[in-house]
Amino acid sequence: MRIETLDILTAGTSWRNLIVVKLVADDGTVGFGEATIEYGDRALLAYLAEIFARAAKGLDPRDPQAVLDAMTHADYWRSGFIARTAFSGIELACWDIKGQAEGKPVWRMLAAQRSDPLLAYANGWYRTRRDPQRVAAAAAGVVERGYRALKIDPFGAGLGSLTESEWDRSLAIVREVRRAVGDQVELFVEGHGRFDVSSAAKLARAMEPMRPGFFEEPLIPELNHQLPKLIEQTAVPIALGERLSSPAQFEPLLRDCTRLVLQPDLCHVGGMLAAQRIAKMADQRGWRLAPHNAGGPLATTHAVHFGLTTPAVMVQEVFDDYEEPWVLEAFEGSAKVVGGAHCVSKAPGFGVKVHDQVLDQHPFSDRHLDLFAEGWEQREAR
Repeated sequence: MRIETLDILTAGTSWRNLIVVKLVADDGTVGFGEATIEYGDRALLAYLAEIFARAAKGLDPRDPQAVLDAMTHADYWRSGFIARTAFSGIELACWDIKGQAEGKPVWRMLAAQRSDPLLAYANGWYRTRRDPQRVAAAAAGVVERGYRALKIDPFGAGLGSLTESEWDRSLAIVREVRRAVGDQVELFVEGHGRFDVSSAAKLARAMEPMRPGFFEEPLIPELNHQLPKLIEQTAVPIALGERLSSPAQFEPLLRDCTRLVLQPDLCHVGGMLAAQRIAKMADQRGWRLAPHNAGGPLATTHAVHFGLTTPAVMVQEVFDDYEEPWVLEAFEGSAKVVGGAHCVSKAPGFGVKVHDQVLDQHPFSDRHLDLFAEGWEQREAR
């Protein structure tokens, strides 16, 4: 079996473009892998076509490691975010073909090891005005849908630090959300790389009574070398990893930090094999993973198959129930959240049928979601 053609499918949602790799093997088997990147879409589209022609075309998709190695060696610059996202989409599509060839779901080929359900946490649910009561009401609605975990960025357009009024409003939002969902629901707080060390530490300590499961990306990325200093100042777990694009980039975190929740994104870090390497590193330290996922239902399905292979994954992010209805329609057979946990089918590969005609009705857009602009939480790109 050989990889014969690559098609790139795109669709514009309210806040980002979905990008899907479609590989076709010489026997007609079709595999899908998501490569939604959120930022840098046009560069990715160009690079996908280039790296496929140069390194992946003609290889056996039943050997994802060989395909990943070929793309890595063909990329002189190594580990750039755009390149690694392209690698991820192609590698994941190879797993889809491999599973179909063997008649097994990906999670079974990778020897599923979980005995407990894979907890889902909802994101994208807080598309309302930053009023603590309104946000709390929306959070209560998430729990009513059966979720037992959710995440929020309450900090508006904050960068570096917060004004006194923004400080009060942000903490009030977290406080009211905790009150609305109760003590048995996991609450995670997103920082989106906003703060200096002093502000992040102060916020983390102030949130301790609300018991967040983790404080994600609290520091401006260029300050992440100071994570050990931040970790020493709070009992709140710190999470990090969505902006890292290879297993090697996670190694300094494991060397320098005493504790972290790691957040690789399968669609950016190199795919299934790269995520497995990161899970092994975390497991050796007794750390947990909460993989990042801001993609569509196909990306969620990739992540759930991965999560079923290791108990190191504590929870899996999902936006799917808070997308436009057509998004779910476009990805038939994708993972679903039932009773607060992720479920996937036993169909071969990833078991997802992508409906090109649905995606075609929603054109690619050059709009941009600015996480540091007022009102970004409405997730309407400009």
